[in-house]
Amino acid sequence: MRRDLVGSKGANHVLDCNLVCVQFELAGSGVDDCIHGVFPTSFLETSSDLTGSWLPFQPAPAHRACAGIKQENKRLTVQFAELLDSFLSHLISRRDPLVQRFLGGLSGAMRSRLLPTRRLPCERHLAPALAYADGPTLPLLRQFVQDGPALNWGQTYSATDLGRDFLDNYGWVELFGTRGHFENDLVAGGFLVLGPNTLYPDHHHLAEELYVPLTGGTEWHKGDAEFKEQAAGALIHHASDVNHAMRTADAPLVAIYLWRGGPLAAKSTLS
Repeated sequence: MRRDLVGSKGANHVLDCNLVCVQFELAGSGVDDCIHGVFPTSFLETSSDLTGSWLPFQPAPAHRACAGIKQENKRLTVQFAELLDSFLSHLISRRDPLVQRFLGGLSGAMRSRLLPTRRLPCERHLAPALAYADGPTLPLLRQFVQDGPALNWGQTYSATDLGRDFLDNYGWVELFGTRGHFENDLVAGGFLVLGPNTLYPDHHHLAEELYVPLTGGTEWHKGDAEFKEQAAGALIHHASDVNHAMRTADAPLVAIYLWRGGPLAAKSTLS
């Protein structure tokens, strides 16, 4: 991964600090219906728009405040870009046509979005999940565990929908998409976490979905099929509006997901 810090954008705004630009090159196949030697060549940019920033204001001279914000934003942007690099590298290494089709929307640039850190109770399951990862999935899971406390965690449902116990054992991080750490209007991708002994009941959504569990031991089902345990690293595809569900046992679930072909921030319909 190459990191280039581009010069100041302008002097008219005291907090219009340096533009951070991260370029990453991944060896392997391209995914825009062709095969290329390098994919993707993308610029991940962050501006200094601090709306919704997680950094509390501290009275200080303007230049000192700006310097501190700049350094923290640069550090987090590079940290999250490295997680994105690992996320895409893991998928591209599969050399699977289905994965390539999903990743076709990532051939362009993705700007970094400065999001507030948000924590959820389900994060307590991340470290124990390492014991259930397979060899190829372990490095990505380990990096996610390390970066988890700095990320923006979300939940689709409320306690009215599925109960407080479910919410205490459920959460996701959108790494890229219409609301993620990196902007993309065509494809969303990130991480899903479910705690042990948790049922994520039947639900469906317009977007087509692809999961890769980083941990084993979870049972999955879709349509009229029975629940079936899937190993870490399996490819699990859900077509548009097909009911599907997940059920954990003793092991927590950490999975990466991709959404395409529908509203990327839509709430799933519980069946």
